[in-house]
Amino acid sequence: MDNRKAIRTTLIRLFGGLFIGVSFIAVSLIAGREKVHVVLPTYVCALMLAIALYEIVSALIKRKRIENNYVEPVVCVCVGHKEVTLNENGRINRRTIPVYRFTLDNAEYTVSDEVLDAYAEPPQLGETRTLMIDRNNPEKYADPDEDRRVLARNWRTAIPLIAIAVVLFIVFRLSPQIVSCFTQPAG
Repeated sequence: MDNRKAIRTTLIRLFGGLFIGVSFIAVSLIAGREKVHVVLPTYVCALMLAIALYEIVSALIKRKRIENNYVEPVVCVCVGHKEVTLNENGRINRRTIPVYRFTLDNAEYTVSDEVLDAYAEPPQLGETRTLMIDRNNPEKYADPDEDRRVLARNWRTAIPLIAIAVVLFIVFRLSPQIVSCFTQPAG
């Protein structure tokens, strides 16, 4: 399963890169030499805004899916940690993930989820957290604290992209006026 995910992610990145490269060439050819200095910066800005929008929308969709599927709050206790090694796009990534224990309908469950965000600190032994579980499949859960961290990280990625795109667009739109301030008028 892990290899299929790595292959799928690699293919998505490959096709995404190919799409960006081919579309960049197409925009250059369509614009022609006389307009390429105006069209390409606009294209780069639009691409940056599209990536930022993707980051924001994907986080919101994930959050909505979690809110719809994981509706039962349970108080869990961290009873241990598990070291996992994930192969992500050919890179080995070691993570420490928490193992939680909780009781639901007089049945005790011990769960761990290997999709913990790589930047998150696992809870300490004995620490309690309120997790959201799927009542139909109590072994699956969502950690609201972790989801907030992922959403915040996506915003931290998106906001600089938006800012850079806006600044680049303004600079390139004003560049003829800036250049004309420093050049002598012809004639």
